[in-house]
Amino acid sequence: GQRAVARALAGDLSGAADDLKVDLDGLNKRGGQSFEQKIDARREWLKSLEAGINPFDLETLYDLRME
Repeated sequence: GQRAVARALAGDLSGAADDLKVDLDGLNKRGGQSFEQKIDARREWLKSLEAGINPFDLETLYDLRME
C-alpha cells in the first residue's frame, strides 16, 4: 500500500516491490470480487517495479487517493 508508494517515490523500487508483495498477500487472503481490481492493479505495479520502472505516475497517485 502506502509504504510501497512512498518507497517507490523515494527511489527504492526494490523495497517498494517487497512492500507490495506483502500488500498483495493480504488482499489475496481477504479475497472476494471487491478486491479483484485492487489485486490486478497491484500485480501490474509489482511487474513494473521488478522491471525497475516506477509505476506511480500522477494519475495512479490520484486514483490511490480516491480509494
